[in-house]
Amino acid sequence: MTTPEHAVIRRDAYLHRAQPRLPRLSLVGGGLLERRSGAPAKRHTYPLTEKGRAFFPVYVALKSWAYDWSGSTEGVVMQLFDARSGPQIRSAPLVREDGSEIVCDAVVVRDRRLQSSS
Repeated sequence: MTTPEHAVIRRDAYLHRAQPRLPRLSLVGGGLLERRSGAPAKRHTYPLTEKGRAFFPVYVALKSWAYDWSGSTEGVVMQLFDARSGPQIRSAPLVREDGSEIVCDAVVVRDRRLQSSS
């Protein structure tokens, strides 16, 4: 169930109408959204592309970070909620294959161009 203050994001998600036009167009140019023409006198719709759906975990992590670091909940305009069960969606921690959490100090960044192709 969707309420006006909550946009639902799902496999066939569309960007919420309240989003400004220019960011939508740059998301189309970046391949995250597809612009579809509406029927005569209807607005265009912007469904997520496969690339946009793959970006969803990053989007959730950024929204969670913004919520955590905004300083107060008064400045928070939008939050993500689970459309099926209702609670706020939070980003998941990064974990290793064995399930243990990965922290910043445990990450090494390597240039993949310098790795051997074995």
